[in-house]
Amino acid sequence: MKLIRYDYPELPLGTSEFARWIRDAIGDSGDLRDPFSSWTGGGAGRNALAVDLYENEEAFHAVADLPGFSKSQVQVELENSVLQISCSKGENQGEVTERFSRSFSVPDGIDTAKVAARLEDGILSVTLPKSENRRPRVVTID
Repeated sequence: MKLIRYDYPELPLGTSEFARWIRDAIGDSGDLRDPFSSWTGGGAGRNALAVDLYENEEAFHAVADLPGFSKSQVQVELENSVLQISCSKGENQGEVTERFSRSFSVPDGIDTAKVAARLEDGILSVTLPKSENRRPRVVTID
């Protein structure tokens, strides 16, 4: 299965007095989905990573494009059946200028001791192996 992020189109705001009033209220983003985007650092989904998720017989996989990020700027955590991928860079006077993250609920039956992540050429690959009792097996018929 492949999940694709859908970005809702920005709502166009014209130059009418009403549009200027709305723009003043929500900021220059013109995004009515998140009127506080100028305060929170972006609209809904703007700082969410695009991640491909898929499953095979052996494991679950998450693949994210992270161009320009090094291993020290990326963090992968698996805690309480939640996989969180986050990255940040560009500290300016103690303030991070770029921050992205994404969390996923993972199914039971993950062999947590064998979870692996690799960042190569700007592509992060996380492998979540299934435990033996979770893998499909063939049952012989008597």
